[in-house]
Amino acid sequence: GVHAIAFILYAMVFSAVSILAITGPGRDARAIMLHPMSWLIGMAIILMEVFYFLILTFVPPAHGNIIVRIGIPMSMLAGWLVFRRRPPRLAALAGAVIVAAIAAVVAITDAAVRWPMTLCGLLCGFIMMARGFAAEMHPWNRAARTVPDKLRVTGILLFVTSVISLLLTGLATYAAASGLIPPHPIIPAPDRLLHLPTILLGGVAGGVILTVMTYLGFSGVVKIGTENLMAMMALTPLTSWVFQELGVALGLIVAARPEARLVLAMTVIIACVFVILWAGRLARVMARPSATTP
Repeated sequence: GVHAIAFILYAMVFSAVSILAITGPGRDARAIMLHPMSWLIGMAIILMEVFYFLILTFVPPAHGNIIVRIGIPMSMLAGWLVFRRRPPRLAALAGAVIVAAIAAVVAITDAAVRWPMTLCGLLCGFIMMARGFAAEMHPWNRAARTVPDKLRVTGILLFVTSVISLLLTGLATYAAASGLIPPHPIIPAPDRLLHLPTILLGGVAGGVILTVMTYLGFSGVVKIGTENLMAMMALTPLTSWVFQELGVALGLIVAARPEARLVLAMTVIIACVFVILWAGRLARVMARPSATTP
């Protein structure tokens, strides 16, 4: 009975409140709230989760998580075209192989859900990439030097966007229930928006997990770069598979075990990520001046 959109919004609000309860709003809260980059990142965090949960309405978690990895080659291409961060040739080749592996997964997906799943996956990957680069450029994120400072910035931007999103969802729910707009599956009905298990699950379970994910995804990109952050997340299809199996074993979800072709695609993507990271490390070593350089 849990509506995915309501779950995400409650998790986001709880996450933001928890962060600010620990760090406090600070003296620059108003400036951070009003900065356009804060709104972009906050909405990206929410929309990323929305589209990911929409993917899971079509396919199991391990399957859907593979599609989202399109964000890896997307970020490499954007880093090259927009920020002039040209990837090593070997890394670019590995990125092309990832695209081919994802295309193969799309091809073997049930035709009834293939294109909606693919569209949601592309949008989710694009939003993840955009959030990463926006976090790199956010002035307060770049200026923060301590963990509490970074958490404070994250909490402020997430609080503003999640509360407004929850209020807008409430208005949409009221409008649909009153017949002012046609009902849609993405709009929770009143009993599902105010569903107590949704509030508890979103606040307690989802809030804790998203607090950790939001902080790591927001602050880490300043030092390691969006492309590397996206690449490191390529292991998530494997962890999604593990938790999928656990959920099935506990009777919480019903999901088919990934077939051999999906497992092969997952393995290829993970192997390509290691190639990308190794190629980047090799390029940095080669770029360093040697001890004999005058």
